[in-house]
Amino acid sequence: MNRKRVILTSIALIAVGVGAYYPLRQVEPVYNEKRLTEWIDQYAEQWPNVYMSSRDAALCTEAQKAIRKIGTNALPAMLSMVAARDSGLRLRFMDFGNRHPVLGIRLPKAEHYQDRAAAAFRVLGPAAKPAVPALVSLLLDDDKSVRASTARCLGFIGPEAEEAIPALVRTLEEAGPDDTTVVENTIVALESIHGKSELAVPALMQFVNGARRNWGYLPMVIRALASYGTEAKAAVPALVTQVGSTNKVMEGAALDALWAIDRDAYTKEVKRINP
Repeated sequence: MNRKRVILTSIALIAVGVGAYYPLRQVEPVYNEKRLTEWIDQYAEQWPNVYMSSRDAALCTEAQKAIRKIGTNALPAMLSMVAARDSGLRLRFMDFGNRHPVLGIRLPKAEHYQDRAAAAFRVLGPAAKPAVPALVSLLLDDDKSVRASTARCLGFIGPEAEEAIPALVRTLEEAGPDDTTVVENTIVALESIHGKSELAVPALMQFVNGARRNWGYLPMVIRALASYGTEAKAAVPALVTQVGSTNKVMEGAALDALWAIDRDAYTKEVKRINP
């Protein structure tokens, strides 16, 4: 009787768990007799391995071409993966599988699907622009892993995601000191999109000489500011303070940013430290 109960419970949990994690499986796009997720898996298993063999490189290229052929038809499934979360029910389902290995239940965590979504957005790049409004909505999600995943995907779309800048700035401003991945992915997204400088630059400056200057994100913020070029001139006085620093990595980043933002300021600082 106990065994029967375990079996019935297993079937019920499998149905609930699989249904929760694969909401779009029945309409998942197919190309060359392989589902979208199979192509994404094939690509993600190789990327970002820079030392892949010629065979693996060929598999990666094949998957890229397939995902691009599917194109915007892939976006609903990709957005579903971005929004994956480890709810209490799913965590209990995974725990049940771990406690009963004989059943062969293996359900990846939400992070797996979010990583797969990021890989697909990286492949589509600006072609994924139609997904921007939905991604902007996901930045309001109460799950920080979803917000972090969303910011990462917007960054892969690049300048075509400029309309997301206000939402990204809000996400950055509302993040706390423990929201590391949210902050990092949002800063990188602002760097990749480099639009609406009137909103992005002041938000980034909070990590340079504002209330968040001690949060430890200065190097990546400097790189992000550099991506705004002359539109980030408000950052020049703060960048100058890093020139001559005993931290040569920080000094180099500051000089690179000055070169991109204000050539006159760059020349002046180079002459100052190399009289």
